[in-house]
Amino acid sequence: MYYQLIFLSIISSIYGCNIHNGSWNYGRHGPDVWAEICSTCGGRRQSPINIQTTCTVYENFHPFSLTPAHNETLSFTLNNNGHTITAEPTDAKISLTGRNLDRIFSLVSFHLHWGPNHNTGSDPSSVNVYIPHRKMLFRR
Repeated sequence: MYYQLIFLSIISSIYGCNIHNGSWNYGRHGPDVWAEICSTCGGRRQSPINIQTTCTVYENFHPFSLTPAHNETLSFTLNNNGHTITAEPTDAKISLTGRNLDRIFSLVSFHLHWGPNHNTGSDPSSVNVYIPHRKMLFRR
């Protein structure tokens, strides 16, 4: 379940502003025209990441390790803060390690974003799950 949420979060952030088959970059299709390509990218604090895939380097990372295991039942406290639903773990410390991380990251909460119907959302994708973690002060 957690790996699915992480995967969906990554996919929604990568493809968020490409839902209209737009093409953007920091050159000719730069910040001045982002809103023409995807209206949700017209805010004052928009800054998509322009990943140049030809300059990327493959890294053979170790797998992530989730504690407790992804198939264990966990309890969360749900809160409606007026614009989203947040979920905080209540009875277990959920942590993420591995993947060449030098620290343990402890789950703080997760929250969802959605819009008034299936076509629009508060963000440019239909799947918006945010999973903030706190970096622990000690090393593994």
